[in-house]
Amino acid sequence: MIEITWHTDMKIDNCIERLKNSVNNQPYFSGVEGIGGKIKGNKFQLWKRQIGYHNSCGSVLYGNLIADDSGTKISGHFGLDLVVQGIIYAMYGMIVAFGISPYLFILTNMIRGTESPINISPIFYFIIFLAPLILYGFVKILTWFGKKEEKDIVYFLQATLNAHEL
Repeated sequence: MIEITWHTDMKIDNCIERLKNSVNNQPYFSGVEGIGGKIKGNKFQLWKRQIGYHNSCGSVLYGNLIADDSGTKISGHFGLDLVVQGIIYAMYGMIVAFGISPYLFILTNMIRGTESPINISPIFYFIIFLAPLILYGFVKILTWFGKKEEKDIVYFLQATLNAHEL
């Protein structure tokens, strides 16, 4: 997760107003190309929407504006959209549930001293072992493609708020 900490000489109200006027406020999964976002109070989310590109694993900047004596401090981190994170965790959960249940069934029969009425192929265990690794690799590859989006969001935020790194 990439953390950012910047500062701008602008007052916090001006920062919020400039962000609201500069972002496309269409939903994350739809809208026009460009920088999209949600601004609620001092918190904001920014993402880059690209038409003709799978945006599900695109980076989202979760940020916070904090007023200080000489302007505004901008802090935040990049991550996946919360809906996408929930779907990925649910997929991991299903893989674990379907993968553990045959092991528990066989273990129960071993404890009881009975033979298992079903014969599970070793290929099944191999697939269940590989499924989370394949899913993890798939998500990492898609987020790697989103690194350019992170740079574009950083440039947009620096240009819009005249911000510099602390």
